[in-house]
Amino acid sequence: MTAACKEFGTRLKSTPLQNLDHCCSEAARLLTEGKTIVWYRGRMEFGPFALGHRNILAIPRSSRVQRWLGKVGSGLEAFVSVGAVVSAEQAHLWADLPAGIQLPYMNITVPVRKPLWNLLSGLIDSQGKIRFQTVSKEQNPDFHCLLKEVGKKTGRELLLSASFPANGGTMVESPHQAIETFLSAEIDYLFLGNLLVWRSGDVLHSPKVVRRNSSVKPELENALSGPGSLANA
Repeated sequence: MTAACKEFGTRLKSTPLQNLDHCCSEAARLLTEGKTIVWYRGRMEFGPFALGHRNILAIPRSSRVQRWLGKVGSGLEAFVSVGAVVSAEQAHLWADLPAGIQLPYMNITVPVRKPLWNLLSGLIDSQGKIRFQTVSKEQNPDFHCLLKEVGKKTGRELLLSASFPANGGTMVESPHQAIETFLSAEIDYLFLGNLLVWRSGDVLHSPKVVRRNSSVKPELENALSGPGSLANA
């Protein structure tokens, strides 16, 4: 992957990250700052949906991401399968689903709990449904680690997720293809395995100290314990 970066010369910069935990920590930091990232890690994807190996990710509620959603098609000709990815542990807090349910393939829509619609604006349809993928540690430990790290900073183990297609609409496969597509798209950072990649003209700020909070935020607490919740079923 370092070799692939060198092929693009001065158009980009990169820095190695120590391990998975370091990758997840840096990715979560950037996401909570409102950045958009590509998560390119592990084997290639099979099928039409990115399930944790070739994903574009963001925190959906930020105004910057909302603007990005409105124009993200530019430079990504076949932008597909926008939805939400959530840890298996928190899935039932967001949607009317039984605790522990596994929905690993991003191939169905589910009803979002109404008090949380504002947190997912731009992703839910007129009926309050959203394309949804759950991630367990057993199924995809790397992707699960990222969601848990985001949860430590926000209390919400959920991200906007979309496929990362190359020109022509097929899923990105090689590191070279990932970098080439990244450079032409309106995305801030590329996590290429254990490398963090950004454009030469951009500034990567030093890691910031972010207050970690593993507790569930009030919106999720209300969804869990309020009227119509699973706890009161």
